[in-house]
Amino acid sequence: MKRILTLLFVVILFSSCFHERSVMDMNDEQFTEYFKCPGSYATEEERLAAVLKCVEWAQNNHPDWTVRQFITFRINLLEKKG
Repeated sequence: MKRILTLLFVVILFSSCFHERSVMDMNDEQFTEYFKCPGSYATEEERLAAVLKCVEWAQNNHPDWTVRQFITFRINLLEKKG
C-alpha cells in the first residue's frame, strides 16, 4: 500500500510539473486562450496565483518587455476575456 501511495504521489508531482512547463512554453496566442478572467476564480488566493502565473509567463516568454508592455498585454487579456 505504501508503494502505491508513493507511486501515486510521484505521478501527481510530475504531471503537475509538466502542466506548469506547458503553460510557460505557450506562445502569446496560446496564453491568451488559456487566460481566465479574474472574476472566474472562486477565491482571492486563486486570483493571486493566476496573476503570479501571468507575470511568470511574461518574464519567461518576453524577458525584454517593459512594465508598460506587460501592463498593455494584461489589459488586452482582460478586455478579451472580461
